[in-house]
This record gives sequence, structure tokens and C-alpha cells, in this order.
Amino acid sequence: MRPSNRVFASPPLDAIGLNLLHPWANRLSAARFAVAGREVDVARAGARAMYDPDHPGVPIHGLRSDAWEELGGGRGFRLAFGEAEPELLAAFPFPHEIVVEVAVAGATTTVTTTVTPTGDVAVPISYGFHPYFTFAGVPRAAWVLELPEPTAALGARSYDGPVASVADGTTLAVADGAGARAAVAFLAGFPVAQVYAPPAEDLVAIEPMTAPVDALVSGDGLTLVAPGERHVTRFAIARTPS
Repeated sequence: MRPSNRVFASPPLDAIGLNLLHPWANRLSAARFAVAGREVDVARAGARAMYDPDHPGVPIHGLRSDAWEELGGGRGFRLAFGEAEPELLAAFPFPHEIVVEVAVAGATTTVTTTVTPTGDVAVPISYGFHPYFTFAGVPRAAWVLELPEPTAALGARSYDGPVASVADGTTLAVADGAGARAAVAFLAGFPVAQVYAPPAEDLVAIEPMTAPVDALVSGDGLTLVAPGERHVTRFAIARTPS
């Protein structure tokens, strides 16, 4: 699900695409499985299911929805999952509401997400965000990734893997080597980051993840939010022009 796909222009930090992938991010190893005592069958979502174009039949990036409602004042988006689209609940039978609030203050964008169960079952939390960054007029080879490993120029290297055990307050970033920088602060509830930097494209994604890839199937690092409770996450993107 992608409630927004907005671009924030701030040359030479050329663009930030901000996508929500829900109720799971990235790939699943199975299209039918049991989690939290219920069966998930991605095929039941019909055309609302997404599959990896490079791996036919492999679910990726959650389920599409056309039922997102915009909050007043442009503050964000809300979805009553499955209320208007029963095929979503047929595939992922965990009723809930998800609210995504976006606050912009100067060059910093803060995103707060709240999941609240609306049924009598706990809801597995496995969503993630995909902020994409690129720099205008600066070759990809000169970009610098600031990760827990030593900071280094991107060069010709590619990335498509996790940064595990991300503590609240951790910041990961990419810079253009000439002063422009995009920093992602993992403020609350995102214990995993996925870093994606394909060698053939001038972009880097630093992805806040609520659980490891495939957590719905494996159960590893999976959080369940019980009825009567709420699950809240927060991250911020700070953009520094050169």
C-alpha cells in the first residue's frame, strides 16, 4: 500500500520518494502461510496483491488499496484496512486502522505511523518505508553512504541488504561528497534498516523496517499488537543542501 508517493525537491538533493509498503515490505518467501494463528493467502487479494516482476509468484511490498483517506490539513493519511475492500482482509485477516502522519519543519520531514487493531485478534507488524534519494549533477560514484560500517564512497558498489539491530535514535545517511546530505533518523520502532543501491541506477534507498524481511513467514523479530493497544513508529528525514 502506498498512501503517498511524493517528491520533495531540494537541489542538489534532487528528490525524495517516500513510499509505505504495508502490511509487509519487500519479499515474502511464501504466498500462503500461517501467522499469529491465522492463514495468510496473498492470492485472495486478487489484483491488489503485488508480485516481484523478476520472480513470478513471489509476493512483494504488501497489498494495494484505493481506500486511503487524507487527514485534514494535509497532515497525512488513514486507512481502515479491509473495511471498503474485503479482499484485503481475505488475504491478510487482521482488521486494523493505520494512520500515517507527516510533519514538515524546514528541511526535516517527520513521519509517525500508528496501527490500532479494530478486531478481536492481534495484528502482526511488518511494514516498512522506502525513501529514495538522488543527487542532481553529482556522479553516483562520488556519493558517500554513512552506515554503521566505515563510511565510504559508493563507487561502483551495490547494496541490497539489511542493517540489523538498529537502536532508536540511530541515523543513517547518504551524501553527495560536496556538502549535500540526506539523513534518516530511526526515532522509534524501526529495529531494521534495508539499504538498496542498485549499480545501474542513480539512487539510494534507506528503508526503515518494523521487522526483518520475510518476518511474517519466519516469525523472526515479528511484533504483534494486541486488541486495545496501539503500535507507534517514527522516523525523520533531514535534507542538507550543499
